[in-house]
Amino acid sequence: MLDKDSLHALLDDFTTTDLSNADLTGIDLSGVHWSEHTTHWPPTTDVESLKTRSDETPPGSGTWIVRSGTSTIRDLAGR
Repeated sequence: MLDKDSLHALLDDFTTTDLSNADLTGIDLSGVHWSEHTTHWPPTTDVESLKTRSDETPPGSGTWIVRSGTSTIRDLAGR
């Protein structure tokens, strides 16, 4: 049985996900966990810009969490 925090962690974990064909236009990415090594973003995603809107947890791990209210794919595609 999952508690609330475990369920959110499961639903927000995109660290090994291939999103390269996903249409994420206008999607709020707040809370999404992603990896600079194994998450595959759509070609329009500026990963360096996404890093500025995310916190690396733990530092030096290459795993990031998008800060609340800071990023949508539309924001990132325009850069």
